Amino acid sequence: MEQLIWFEVAFKGALGLVLIIIPNTTLRVLGLHRDAQRFWPRIAGCLLAGLAAGTLAGVLFPQARGGVGPAGLIAVNLLLAAGFLAPLVWGTAAPYRRGRFVIAVLGVAALALAFLEIAHI
Repeated sequence: MEQLIWFEVAFKGALGLVLIIIPNTTLRVLGLHRDAQRFWPRIAGCLLAGLAAGTLAGVLFPQARGGVGPAGLIAVNLLLAAGFLAPLVWGTAAPYRRGRFVIAVLGVAALALAFLEIAHI
């Protein structure tokens, strides 16, 4: 279970930092809609980095109260998967095929992480 949580910290932390530092380049490379203001991609990056930091705090300091535990990560990943996969169903996910593919992969990965965490609780 701890390896799964470490993977989640690395995945969400890396994606969050990339979205904070170079939001438009990241969106262009992934084939997603670009925002001229760069506000919302950076906010999403801050949220992902915050989730990674909270999860890391829960792993490094298990005696401390706080952080995001496995049960919280299940809810986060299920909602993240819904947020990725619903626009695919509606047909509003991304303008390019590459972007739709990236969103589908991220949605399935979030769903898989949630199911793996459910299996290990």
